[in-house]
Amino acid sequence: MSYARFSDADVYIFLSEMGLECCGCWLNPSSSWTYYSTQSMVDHLQEHISAGHKVPATLIPELWQDDQENFPGSGEDRE
Repeated sequence: MSYARFSDADVYIFLSEMGLECCGCWLNPSSSWTYYSTQSMVDHLQEHISAGHKVPATLIPELWQDDQENFPGSGEDRE
């Protein structure tokens, strides 16, 4: 499932079997970054926002809406 793509944002965020990924991350162009909790991805997206990157306003609320489905039973950061 993709939350944001480069066609409408400066980030490409999707859920993989590993976790939430920031593919082709502009903050670290040499690789994708994988996050194992919604909070960790939200913190990362705040770095993109601080850097002036275009992050859809709906992205963070959508991540929180899907938190329990994406990370079932994780009441805490799994990193």
